[in-house]
Amino acid sequence: MFLFISILIVLISIYVTWPLFQPSYGKQLQYERMQILLEQKEYLQSEQKNLEHDYTLDRLDKASFESMQAELQANLDKTIQQIEKLMGMKYSKLEENLLDQLRGKVTNEVKLNYCPQCGQTFTRSDRYCSQCGFKLRD
Repeated sequence: MFLFISILIVLISIYVTWPLFQPSYGKQLQYERMQILLEQKEYLQSEQKNLEHDYTLDRLDKASFESMQAELQANLDKTIQQIEKLMGMKYSKLEENLLDQLRGKVTNEVKLNYCPQCGQTFTRSDRYCSQCGFKLRD
């Protein structure tokens, strides 16, 4: 009876922790982290605009405006550095590529696509996912 319960506990533990050891789980976490960072960047940029608006309406004195602006800019710089680290490229290059995609000028150099199977990023020229081997195009 003790052996049966022990085996059952081990099997349940394996079943519960199995997703943590899958390669796609790490990619999903990376994707979620990127979404959080991009939302944080958008928020900080909107706060900068609000701050400038308040200053132009004389709701803030110059010293307060400058200190708050410096703090917001430092947080924005830190967020952009985290985005660059996560993406493995400079944010300005990433932003340029995204703008090109929006304008319809998709380059072969870098296009952010995600594998439908595992979430790994791939470029336009890739035929198979480098992570899971999923066929991306014919």
